[in-house]
Order: sequence, then C-alpha cells, then structure tokens
Amino acid sequence: MLKATWNVIMEAVRGIDMAHAIFHRAEASPRTSAAVRTSEEGGARPAAIA
Repeated sequence: MLKATWNVIMEAVRGIDMAHAIFHRAEASPRTSAAVRTSEEGGARPAAIA
C-alpha cells in the first residue's frame, strides 16, 4: 500500500518536472517566448535567463 502511494506521488512529481522543463524550453526559445508571456508581463520582450 505504501509503495503504491509512493509510486503515484513520484509519477506526479515526474510529470510536473517534465512540464516545468518544457515551459522553460519554450520560454528560452525566441519563437515561443511571445506565446508564453502574458500581456501583463509586457508581451514579447526578451526573456531573462533564469
């Protein structure tokens, strides 16, 4: 039971980590940075390297 719960938690963490990596890759790309940024953040200004 505990092992199954741990596996579910780790799978969720892996999924979040992958989505986070994809977001940062999109943010770093000049073509997609405008799509990732919201109008409140100033639109298509260059992304700061995080």
